[in-house]
Amino acid sequence: MVDALEVQLAPITKQLRAYARRQAGCRALMRHYGIGELTAVTILAELGDCRRFSSSRHAVRYSGLDVTVHQSDQRRAPGHLSRQGPPALRWALFDAAQSARRSGSPDRDYYLQAADRRGRNRACLAVARKLLKRSYQCVTNAEGGIYVGGSFIGGAVREMEACWPSGVGPVGVGVKPPRSCVS
Repeated sequence: MVDALEVQLAPITKQLRAYARRQAGCRALMRHYGIGELTAVTILAELGDCRRFSSSRHAVRYSGLDVTVHQSDQRRAPGHLSRQGPPALRWALFDAAQSARRSGSPDRDYYLQAADRRGRNRACLAVARKLLKRSYQCVTNAEGGIYVGGSFIGGAVREMEACWPSGVGPVGVGVKPPRSCVS
């Protein structure tokens, strides 16, 4: 039974990987540490048209990775994840954030600090939120270009390569990314 399903999934997975390599939005997302071909396709498919979000904070809220708050008078306490968005998007971001545990990850220091304060799972969620904010900024690039239906409108793909943490990626060591790409 499992073998039959794997045979059916193989051509679909191959097509999705080819699609990710062709699409500029997926290629920009795959430049982030931890985001592969299938994860990039999932993020773009679940986020959809990013023009509907006015900021990366709204994209985080849409994904369900935001934390609820219980507040009364002077007391304020963080709650749980709202989980109000697509589960596939949360899964893909959490899966990509799991790679922050590795020693070569640019987010490893952030992960370790959060893990000391809150624990490993919450640290992965914090990295997932950070990764979503960075992904949103890369998809809606510095010039206001927006990924819609497989193409970028109003910006150069070359600027998408700049959406990296400082000193990492194709921008080069020591080169700072544009302010709009920093989360």
